[in-house]
Amino acid sequence: MRCHYVPQFYLRNFAIPGKPGYIFAYSRKNEQFETTINSVAAKNDLYVLKNKDGTKDGGLEEMFSRLEGDCHPIIGKLIENKKIDILREEEKVILSYFIAFLFTRNLSYLAKQKNSHTALMKLIMEVNAKDKENFKKVLKDSKVDIDVNDDQEVEKLRNSIFNFDKEFRLDYSKDSDDFFIASAIKNGNDLVPYVFNKHWCLIYSENSRVFITSDNPVILVRPEKLPQWFGPGFATSHIFLPISPKVALFLGTEKGYRDLAEVKRQDIDELNDLVMFYSHQFVYSNLSSKTISEKFKKTTEGESEKVFVGNHS
Repeated sequence: MRCHYVPQFYLRNFAIPGKPGYIFAYSRKNEQFETTINSVAAKNDLYVLKNKDGTKDGGLEEMFSRLEGDCHPIIGKLIENKKIDILREEEKVILSYFIAFLFTRNLSYLAKQKNSHTALMKLIMEVNAKDKENFKKVLKDSKVDIDVNDDQEVEKLRNSIFNFDKEFRLDYSKDSDDFFIASAIKNGNDLVPYVFNKHWCLIYSENSRVFITSDNPVILVRPEKLPQWFGPGFATSHIFLPISPKVALFLGTEKGYRDLAEVKRQDIDELNDLVMFYSHQFVYSNLSSKTISEKFKKTTEGESEKVFVGNHS
């Protein structure tokens, strides 16, 4: 089953003028190219989970299809009317679910979960290996295939752990992907109240600059007042979601945003820079731009997906 982790109806809002089924895709390694919307931001069986009896369960894909069907006319209404106050309460709830799941259902979030798991495993192994005698006890209790009385072999293993990134590589199977996807859906559901309770407004461009989007389209924007030591998250950040080349949702952490606010060229450039930084592999636009291509190539793939787990012992 072909599963689109960025909905096609959403990407059609960024289609090339006069070519509703096509979009410009940008990668960090190659030049931008024109492609069909149906062919991007998709992975086979991404939301097809395995039941305990080994059968496939496509219920998650069906759930997303229903949510997208409900959300499609709401986003269309916002783009057409450019007014946030036309949203009814139930429509805002639907959009909140859509935004929260759009943040967690994609490959970038999946990569972050795997990186978090790897970082945690690394930390646990390093803590256990810190003390040699404790390490021997851990090995013995774990019943690993190593002679705990062979000091040379134990020390070799300890040293390899302290060079974890060079000596180890964790590979994740489709079964583990199912676990991470299920976890992502739970996390998305937990994020819905944070989205709903933001201060919603629309921002728009009246100049030549356009909003771009990506394969990870929901962006957390760090508030200026947030202390540098405080990590941005759904509770502490603004949420930015472009919904067309000229209109975007901006969900603020506090009051002070108008229902509709025109943004300057510099503001759009800064927001587009964030879209590029947080993209997994691709950004998408309704136009071919050398500027977008050059700026995107200066970003580093996977940089936004890095996870650091500190040892505070």
